[in-house]
Amino acid sequence: MLEGARALGFQELSESAYATLIVEFALTGEGSVADQDKHEDVSDALTEKLGWLGLGYCEDGKVTGDGIEICCRVLNVELAKTIISEALDGSVFADYSRIYQE
Repeated sequence: MLEGARALGFQELSESAYATLIVEFALTGEGSVADQDKHEDVSDALTEKLGWLGLGYCEDGKVTGDGIEICCRVLNVELAKTIISEALDGSVFADYSRIYQE
């Protein structure tokens, strides 16, 4: 799949080109199955949004007793923060507590 792009001169970026943004959702109590589902749904939605715009992707993250953390690897921190907040605001995921650079 990537061979065609490589043949055209495109190269994969090194991991050092990416910064880490965390999208956090506050929780009260222990993480539940619904919280894990929310983590996966938000991560999938943001990976699609960031990927289509060529800004990055989401990986890993975790659900703890305090919150849900979604780890996004991005190429442009400020633009990615704006895109992420616009994507979440007005959606069923608008209850995020913050987006910060790790």
